[in-house]
Amino acid sequence: MHYAIHLSDTFFVLGDKERVTEHGYEPAILYVEGEIVVRSIFNICVKKEQILKVPKDKVVIKKEMEEAERDLEYAKRAFNEEDDKRAIREGYYAIMHALRAALMKQGYRAKDTKCQKQAIDTLFVKKGKLDPSILIDFEFAVEIHDGVEIGYLYNREDSRELITITERILDAAKLVI
Repeated sequence: MHYAIHLSDTFFVLGDKERVTEHGYEPAILYVEGEIVVRSIFNICVKKEQILKVPKDKVVIKKEMEEAERDLEYAKRAFNEEDDKRAIREGYYAIMHALRAALMKQGYRAKDTKCQKQAIDTLFVKKGKLDPSILIDFEFAVEIHDGVEIGYLYNREDSRELITITERILDAAKLVI
């Protein structure tokens, strides 16, 4: 059985079902041997248990935001000490805490960044609660962090930009909490 994903006027034939769900296209309109099946990547993440339903625990949400604020301060301190690698890491952690708090407020938790992005998009951006630029900021933050962790790539500009992005994402998270 072959599957395809249709985006605008382009078809991507991907083969088996696993390969379709791994590509993460949004919106995903799957053509399965002539049958149209519409699936959002958010729902695929839920089905694969990469996005979990969790209690809306006010204490944990507050703690996540406190950790986000603390990590942002650590990032700024590291930046001022010209420790760009640590500034990037701490800024990234602040983002993760803030977005985890925002998702928990909606009763969800994502296990990976791909599904976390889909959850933010589905629960906040598409509903007009957050500006779409948050997704671009999030992707950039993940990319910069991965550069530090995987390729030992970091510089002053990236750490400065990540702190700016971190501040924007924390402000956005506060809007939806």
